[in-house]
Amino acid sequence: MDSAELINRLLSAARVEEAKDQVLNEFSGLDLAQQYRNAFARLLKPDPLARVDMLGTDQRDRFVPVVREHLQKKLGLSDHVLDIGGGDGQTFSLLADALPAGTTVSLEEPNKKYAERYWECLGGYETLLPGDRWDCGFDDWQSYCQTEAKPSPQSVGYAVVLSIHMAYFVDNVVQALVDMANLLKVGGSLIIIVADEADAYTGHMLRAYYSATENKLGLEENLRLCKQRRDLLSDKALLIEELNRLCAGKQFVLQSQNQPSRLYGHSLVDMVALCNIAELADIDDVKKFEVAATELSTNPELYDLTIETDSGPRYGMLSVKQPQIVTIVTRKA
Repeated sequence: MDSAELINRLLSAARVEEAKDQVLNEFSGLDLAQQYRNAFARLLKPDPLARVDMLGTDQRDRFVPVVREHLQKKLGLSDHVLDIGGGDGQTFSLLADALPAGTTVSLEEPNKKYAERYWECLGGYETLLPGDRWDCGFDDWQSYCQTEAKPSPQSVGYAVVLSIHMAYFVDNVVQALVDMANLLKVGGSLIIIVADEADAYTGHMLRAYYSATENKLGLEENLRLCKQRRDLLSDKALLIEELNRLCAGKQFVLQSQNQPSRLYGHSLVDMVALCNIAELADIDDVKKFEVAATELSTNPELYDLTIETDSGPRYGMLSVKQPQIVTIVTRKA
C-alpha cells in the first residue's frame, strides 16, 4: 500500500472525528499558555536513539549547523550574546559549545518559567557568563528596563543577537527588527529565524480558522504580515533598505536562505495539535483544532500531509510542510 492510500485510510471520517474528540478533550478548559505547552510538547518528543535532537520537527536539525558555524566565525573572547525570546534554553544548549570561553549571555523571555529554566541551563556552563535577564515581552522591553532599573539594552553593543522563531509575536515587525539591529556593535550579527508562514502548515491553518469564523480583517492582515516577513527576510534587500534608512549612520548587509523544514507527529491528533505552535496560540477558541482536523481531512495536499517512508528516526511518522527562513544581518559600519 503506497503513502497516498495510507493517507486516505487515515483521513476516514470516523478517524477524523475521533481525532477531533481527543484534541478537544485535551485542550478544552486550558488557558493559552497551557495550550501552547501541550502543543509544543509534540515537537519535543525525543528520539530514543539520539539520532536527531527531537522528533517533532527538523527545523533545529537544519538551522543549528548554520548558526553554530556563524557563531564560531563571529565571536571572539569576552563578546556578548543576546537571546531574544530564548525560551527554556533547549535551543541554546545546541549552540552553547560554539561560544568561546568568557562569552556573556543575556536573555529576553516573556514566559517566566521558561526564563528560569534557561537561566538554570546557562548556569551549567562553566565557561559562559550570565549577563542581564529581562522577563518580559520584546514590545515592553524599554519600559521594563526603566521600571526595574536595569541597564538599557542600547547601552550594550552585542556581537550576536539571536531571534529564533519569535518575530511572529511582535506588534510591528519592521520596528522590532530595527530595534534588534540597533543593538549590534560594528561587525555584530543579528540572526533571525522564522517559519515562512505564507506557505507553512501553521500559517495555512491560521488562515483556515479566519475563513471558518468569517474574520476577513484577520485573514487580510495575516496575508499582509506573511508577505511582509517573507519580503523583509529574503534576499530582496528590503530589510537592508529599512535598516539603512532608520538606523542613522549605520550600514548593514544581509544573507538569507530558505530551508524546507517539516513538522512530524505520531498520530493525527499530534498533527492537529501542532497547528497551535505559532500565531494560532494567541487565539482563545478551541474551534481552531476542529478547523485543523477538518482542513487536514479535506485538503491534505495543501499541507503536503505525508507518511514518512524513508529509513531514519522519523520512519512511519506523519509530516506536513513548515518551511523556514534563516537570515543573518551584519552591521558593517
